[in-house]
Amino acid sequence: MGPPRVSIILPVYNVEPFIGRCIESLQAQMIDGLEFIFVDDCGTDESMAAVEEWAAQDGRVRILRNERNIGAGASRNRGIEAARGDYLSFIDPDDYVSPDFYELLYAAAIADGGHDMAKGMRDKVDFATGDSTSSCPQLLNERIKEALQRGLPLYASFRYEHQSCIYRRALFVSGEVRYGTTMLAEDLLFLLRYCYQTNDIVILDQPVYFYVQRPNSLIQTVDKATMLTALESLAESISFFEQHGFDRMAQEYLLFRVESILKRMDSVCAKSNVAHEDYLEFTEKLASLICTVPGLEEATRGYLPGLPVPQRVAPWIRIRDRLPSIDNLRALVRRACNKMFG
Repeated sequence: MGPPRVSIILPVYNVEPFIGRCIESLQAQMIDGLEFIFVDDCGTDESMAAVEEWAAQDGRVRILRNERNIGAGASRNRGIEAARGDYLSFIDPDDYVSPDFYELLYAAAIADGGHDMAKGMRDKVDFATGDSTSSCPQLLNERIKEALQRGLPLYASFRYEHQSCIYRRALFVSGEVRYGTTMLAEDLLFLLRYCYQTNDIVILDQPVYFYVQRPNSLIQTVDKATMLTALESLAESISFFEQHGFDRMAQEYLLFRVESILKRMDSVCAKSNVAHEDYLEFTEKLASLICTVPGLEEATRGYLPGLPVPQRVAPWIRIRDRLPSIDNLRALVRRACNKMFG
């Protein structure tokens, strides 16, 4: 028997109420040649009990155990090292997939001589009802197609929804393509690293990855710790471009990351009473990171470094008297890009 067609990697941490539905969706897959790699990330509930029960009955199931809690990204990296499939897939164990998910994606991936990626569609669903909460679940797919038709690199448009795709394992062999090690936004760095290597993707508007929205998940948590973690992830992306070179698309990508962080910071201000010293710490670190990007220091000098000081933010439109306008930031960065690249 040859290697598996697809290795499916799942980091497991405190998802006991949800993992049963995920496992059922994997057991219902309509294709042979799958292996399932569960990485036990030292949770405090009984999430692994259902996995262990399945593993005892099915030789396709493998379990890796971390010595301590290391987060989803680092756990997926362990799964990558252990995987044997021609393609890799990454699922969160509180989500689930349609029965034809791997059958359709694998068939598309190996067609026409083979592709580096095959991507389906991700639909957001309510954790309690299972009802779709996406107004246009195919939107990202359309954006990717449009960007590729315009000759843009894949990383410029495929920035999220990492779970809706399968990836050729050969591109992981160098060791550079791995998830980030931060507890938040680790998938963004993974997609950047992988898509920087290739534009070879085939896109289907089916099958469906069901992305469960639950209020206590990490992605829904907005506090000082998660915000500082987002800055660590941004620093990893900046470091990537320091190694591979800055160009206009790199600037555009980093602008997207900064915009995302500011939106989350706006959410922090809206949902909680952020301590002034915490706000100062966050904005100063964000300012320092932005000013490490070539071409941006001059454009931001005099504004971002003094962002918390009211008299220095007069040129900015502020959100709730705490944040600079994202539109103003975008215009500022565009000016820096134009100075650098014409």
